[in-house]
Amino acid sequence: LQKASFIVSLMAGLVVAALMALTGASSVAAILFGLYSASYTLRAFSRIHANVLGRIERAAGSDVLYATALIAGLGFLAYCGDFTLVHVAAMLVAAALIALLPFGRDFSGGLVAALRTPGLAGYRPMWQEVTRWSLLGVALTEVAVNCHAYLVTFLCGPGAFGLLALGALFMRPASLVLGALPDIDQPLMTKRLAAGDVRGALRVVNEFRTAAGAVLAGTVLLAVLLVLFVPHLLLKHYAVGDVWIVLAFWTAITALRAVRTPESVFVMATGAYSKLAWISGVSGAAALVVTLILLLAAGPIYALGGVAAGEVVMLMMLYPINRRWREQAHA
Repeated sequence: LQKASFIVSLMAGLVVAALMALTGASSVAAILFGLYSASYTLRAFSRIHANVLGRIERAAGSDVLYATALIAGLGFLAYCGDFTLVHVAAMLVAAALIALLPFGRDFSGGLVAALRTPGLAGYRPMWQEVTRWSLLGVALTEVAVNCHAYLVTFLCGPGAFGLLALGALFMRPASLVLGALPDIDQPLMTKRLAAGDVRGALRVVNEFRTAAGAVLAGTVLLAVLLVLFVPHLLLKHYAVGDVWIVLAFWTAITALRAVRTPESVFVMATGAYSKLAWISGVSGAAALVVTLILLLAAGPIYALGGVAAGEVVMLMMLYPINRRWREQAHA
């Protein structure tokens, strides 16, 4: 598994370096961004490894070090007045490498030992049962979650997407929680299911949803206060009425995700990755079609309804899968 993690990280670095070179970046900048992508991807695998082993403090320590290094690096570059692409890339590489330190010698030693073993035969069952379906699910979920961004940008230009991006920015605190909690809660769900404690695993699902709902409530309150009392900070180029509509759409979308994401994580904890990939495909197709229809009929703002439609379809397909687990817990 660690060898596969290293290979995927290396591939990510090579792809990013190639893309940077194709966009006209200098060779030094391309190499540095490739190194950043590789080291950041390896850090992501390291965080997952730590969370699975219950070493949450190491993952948290890595996050703190990464954030501290970024802030310090940005401050230094601002002090020097030297925000060149190469220097920014070098800062990102340094921050990602520093953030690997909390994982210690056990992870690095395991990685070195894995690289010494020949072949990837031991990883083949994991690829067939989990990884390929997980990868497909991620790709299809990207369609459901961000189809509006692609369609609006391609059909109406990047300027039309600005207001929609502002709405997403308002929801950023809740989005961060929805992205971070699965790293902690999925291993807990998996361990409790393995121990036969279905009720305990479902309790984690409820705790996940409660935490996400509480953060969402605070996020919406903060967004409303910003629009009401300091609109000049964020709304210089947009009509207030349009902002309220976008905020309403994003609140509904994020609320649906706060309900849906714990269910998705539970499905992954049960190992039903192929089912989740199928659900992501259907919801992605629904989101794509509805978004396109709304975009052509009503404009970019109302195209967000397509994203909400995708979330509704995913949620409706997830609940029947998890119903038997709930019935088993209450039997």
